[in-house]
Amino acid sequence: MSKRNNKTGSAKPANKAAASKFAVAATTAGLAPQPGMSVVEGRYRPSIQAKPDWKHTGSVDLDAHFVAAEPGEPRWDYGLGIANGVHEFAFWVEPHGADSTGRVDEVIAKKRWLDDKLSQPPFGELSAMTDAASQAGHSAYNWVFSSSMRILKNSPEAKRLAKAGIRMIRHLQLPS
Repeated sequence: MSKRNNKTGSAKPANKAAASKFAVAATTAGLAPQPGMSVVEGRYRPSIQAKPDWKHTGSVDLDAHFVAAEPGEPRWDYGLGIANGVHEFAFWVEPHGADSTGRVDEVIAKKRWLDDKLSQPPFGELSAMTDAASQAGHSAYNWVFSSSMRILKNSPEAKRLAKAGIRMIRHLQLPS
């Protein structure tokens, strides 16, 4: 995974007056939310879209935020806020290669890391927004694979991903 250049110096939403629920929750967690999908590396943006009548309300780059404090940890990449004027949810997106079955262990480790973060009190509202997405029938944790696919649909690896609550997809349309 390449490192990204993005603005993570401040833990304040870019526009306080128009701060979304996601931006407020991310700020409470000590993260630096940015508008829309601006933290998502450009090469991944075409693979992540909002469904009609939904919009991206903010994004956080967890990997960049925690790299200095937790350099050896398997960090999840992105959190995204998605809203339609009635509901706003948090989704978690991990662009990652799928060129070998060993990648499954890597992504599951990243999900465990994210679960640990979401269980911490400052992340409470992000956790609630994630749970709300799941309760509404959406896949809150998404592995957007960016290479050839080596994990078969009914394989033991695919079953492990499903058990971990991770959906694997090439093109993600949120909410999903």
